[in-house]
This record gives sequence, structure tokens and C-alpha cells, in this order.
Amino acid sequence: MDVQGAVARIEQLLRLEKYDAARRIIDAGLRREPEERWLHLCLAEWEFLAGNRDEASRQADTVVGQHPDWCRAHYLNARIRVTEGDFPAAGEAIRAALALSPQVPEYLARMAHIQMVLHEPDKAIASASAALAIGPANVLALNVRSRSLLAQGRMEEAAEAYRVALAIAPDDAYNHLNYARYQIVVDKYRLAQEHYRIALQLRPGLHQARAGLVEAVKLDHRSYRGYQKVLVWSAGSEAQSVMSSLAVVGGSMGGMAVLKTLPSPLSLYVLLFGFLILWAMLGFRYLVNPITNWFLFSNRAHRTLLGQREWRLTYVVTVCVALGLVGALAFLATASSTALAVMTYGGTLVIPAYAIFGDQRVTGPGWWFAVAQPPLAVAGILATHYWVAPEPLYALSFICLSCLAGVMTRQESL
Repeated sequence: MDVQGAVARIEQLLRLEKYDAARRIIDAGLRREPEERWLHLCLAEWEFLAGNRDEASRQADTVVGQHPDWCRAHYLNARIRVTEGDFPAAGEAIRAALALSPQVPEYLARMAHIQMVLHEPDKAIASASAALAIGPANVLALNVRSRSLLAQGRMEEAAEAYRVALAIAPDDAYNHLNYARYQIVVDKYRLAQEHYRIALQLRPGLHQARAGLVEAVKLDHRSYRGYQKVLVWSAGSEAQSVMSSLAVVGGSMGGMAVLKTLPSPLSLYVLLFGFLILWAMLGFRYLVNPITNWFLFSNRAHRTLLGQREWRLTYVVTVCVALGLVGALAFLATASSTALAVMTYGGTLVIPAYAIFGDQRVTGPGWWFAVAQPPLAVAGILATHYWVAPEPLYALSFICLSCLAGVMTRQESL
């Protein structure tokens, strides 16, 4: 069997994403040469590119264990660890590959990428430059060098590096993706949109380009840019300290105010004010993204950037927010218990909306908790309006929401 020819054909098919054809050649080769290391390496790479990370990791570990002096095995192991997010392990694997073959540009470029992710821009630039000295057209090294220069604030050098990368590999989607990200940093949102679109044309399934294009369209609106600035500020340690102090002081004062006014209807207004403040803080972080999807609605090309589920989430969240705001305004105007129920139930329906239509749908018991919440809300509002035992429905709704929040938190941590 011509092993070298078979391996070359397999690698070509993998580059073309023809995984079924590549797998047939791998299986046929292993039946003839069950101990051939190149075929086992190709099998590990096939599992990796097909998305079977656990099996790819197991196969790569086996090949590395059997051939510890083979640089290609260590290199594939490093790529798999990068995909898993285990960058320290990826660094160890690529250092082992470089110890065996220090002049391979792909290995140096991968080392540069790992160093960039580990926030070592000086080392990343040095490794990328070494890779480019050997292979000037290495796309990964070009991109890593550009992004590391940008991270250091060396804007002119970064811009030149991005232009060089595009000149050398104009048909590489990741070059356009990273150049678009650079344009976002320098506030050129229209140019960023153009390069995001080119990246999507070159690789229609490139999720980062689609998400970046959505963000670039939103950033073209001044109100969204203002929100982003406040969001960045609020993530700082000083802002977090101030908000934590205000929350502690405000919570203590609010609790005292409720206790003092408990016998009178004024306590409801104090609770309402606290609820609105909490809802505004949560909404500022979690509700703005679906609400600002409306910036894309007027343009048909922009509207198609979001899938049906994302638009459903936008519609449902908008309705829930509108219900909560209408209920709050009605309660301020009339002090009606029905308006209070509409405000409370309408606002809390946002949680099951995320559970059903969000990126990470809940399954099992969590799905039933989410589905049960809307009819509970309707029943609770009607029970409050007609004053037919509303308290048990409030309690049942709170229990369902607490269980749902617990399921969502656990699922997100897995």
C-alpha cells in the first residue's frame, strides 16, 4: 500500500471538508496496515475535525504514547488541547513538537497563538515573527502578530500587519475576520461590516464573523455605543466596588423602609421602587442584547443575520419587558393590585423566555418549569384581579422560577 499517497489524499479531503470520503480511505488503510502510525494520526485528526473531541483526544494520546519522538503527533495534540481550551497543556504539547523540529513555521505559529491567548503578547510576537521568517505566508502567524500588536496598543504596526496579511492571503476568511475586529477597535464600523461580510462569503459557517457583523451593525447606532461604554465601565473593579456598596446600603435602607411602612399601603410603593431598580440593573446587562436586535429589523439583509430562534427570543423578551413597564406605570398611577401583578409576572417571564428560546435551551425538568410559567402568570393575574386566592399562585410561580433558575445555572456550569 502507498501510505504516503493515501495520507496525502486524506489530508486533501480533510481540507476540503469531505469527511466521509476521507474516513473510507482511513478505514481501508487501517485494515491493510493496522500498525501504520500515519493512518492512526489521520484517524485522530479526522475525529478532531468531525467534532468528536473526546475520541480525538484519546486517539492523539495513544499516538503520542506510542511515538513520543514524533513531532506531528505532539502538534496535533496541541491543536486538540487548544480546541478544548486547555492552553497550558497545549503549550506543553507544542513545546515538545518544537524541541523535535524547531524550524517548522506551523509549530511556531501555534506556539504564538497559545502565547497570545495566555496574555503574553511579547512572546507571541517573537514566535510569530520567527514563523514568518521561515514561512512568510503562514496565515496563523500573520493573524497572531497583528492581534498581539493591537493588544499592545501599537496601532500603526498592527494596521500594517493586517494589510500585509490580507495582501498575502486575500481569500482567507480569518484574515478578514481579524481585520474587521481591528476596524471595530478604531471605530470604523462600516468598514468592519464589509470585511465581516467577505469572511462570511468565504466561510458561510464562520460563527464569529456572523456575530461580529451583528455587533458592527448595532455599533453603528450611537445609543448602542453609549450602552457599550457604560457596560465596559461597569465591569471595572472600581465600578463594581461602588455598585456593591450602593446595593448593600440601598438594600438595608429599603428593608428598613418596608418595615416602617409595613402596616400601610406605602410599603407596596417601596417594594415597587426596589423591584424596578433591581429589574433595571438586571435588564441593563441581560435584556439589552435581544432588545437591540431591533436595530437590524429595518434592513432585510441585516435581519437575516439572526436565526428564527433569536428573533423569537427578541419578540418574547420585548413583550415581557413591555408588560412589566406597562404594569409598573399603571401601578404608579392607580396603585392597583392587578397592575402590580402584571408588572411582576410580566417581568419574570423573561427567565422562561431565555430558557425556551435562548442559546442554551433547558431540557428535562427545567423545560417543564419554563413551560409552566406562562399559564401560571395568566392565572396569577386573573386571581389577583378577581382576588381569588392569589397568594398560592404567587408562591407556586416563585417556586417554579427558583427551580428553573437553578437548572439554568447548573446547565450553564456543565
